[in-house]
Amino acid sequence: MIFIFYTASTETITLDNINQLNKSGCKYELIKVPAGSQSLDMHLISFVGYAIGLGGEKYNYIVISKDKDYDNVISFWKSKCGISIKRQAAINISSVKNAIPIDTSIDNPNNPVQELPQTLQSQIDSNGKTVDESPSENVENVDINVQLPSDLKQDLEDLILNSGRSQEMAVKVEKAVADGIKEEMALSSIHFNLKAVTDDFHAIYELIKPLVKKHLKVVDQEKDDAVKKSPCEPSINEKVQKVLREKKYSGEIFNSVASIVSKNHKEKNAKMLVYRAIVAKYGQEKGLELYRHIKPLL
Repeated sequence: MIFIFYTASTETITLDNINQLNKSGCKYELIKVPAGSQSLDMHLISFVGYAIGLGGEKYNYIVISKDKDYDNVISFWKSKCGISIKRQAAINISSVKNAIPIDTSIDNPNNPVQELPQTLQSQIDSNGKTVDESPSENVENVDINVQLPSDLKQDLEDLILNSGRSQEMAVKVEKAVADGIKEEMALSSIHFNLKAVTDDFHAIYELIKPLVKKHLKVVDQEKDDAVKKSPCEPSINEKVQKVLREKKYSGEIFNSVASIVSKNHKEKNAKMLVYRAIVAKYGQEKGLELYRHIKPLL
């Protein structure tokens, strides 16, 4: 997912760039911010912090810019949040099958692009085929890769048809929801998917949003109930102790780390809190080593 920030005084992205993004199949959003001294930088930095707060360590983050002033805050995010983040001068989405490489270095189109890590692999389905989210696809070619529950599918279809929209649009909406509902930021993903298939995306999103939120709430409740019905499942404390014991750490260390994890693992920013506490107690190098061992448990 690519977010492109611009101001009224820096509207230099070309139709060629947009066309290449559309052909690549990746998701993107153009974000216009007020012009002013360092306005774009501040908006971009605040947005990355927001994205990290929502997505945590599940994603890789890349700041696309030639400006080396971003490097200090990137180092800060790495050390404080334990995430994968870096800066690079341009992007290359050729890792997505059949995609066209894009160089966003507008002022120097011959600048060699660098490879983007595999943050776009979710665009490729289990058969290795590129997922096409082009707005011009026909309804008969729409393939809902993620099967929606029958009740949600029917409710979505009824909503769209009752609003006076076509059956074709109903199928496209179902696909947009199906492709986004399993993501960490499900509502945002669905919003982006709708934007790719219709100019009327905002009205449709507001129409289906209450229904999708209700479904997500039910799914979360079912997950909680499933956890409560598994009394034999080892506690997080026991799991941490087991992992670190197998790595030959002392009893003092695995008991201490298990205590930190037990105290924080239910918090919203559990990974960040655990990482900070372990590093504060054992130092950067050893703390990071311990964290990496127990990170899969969080």
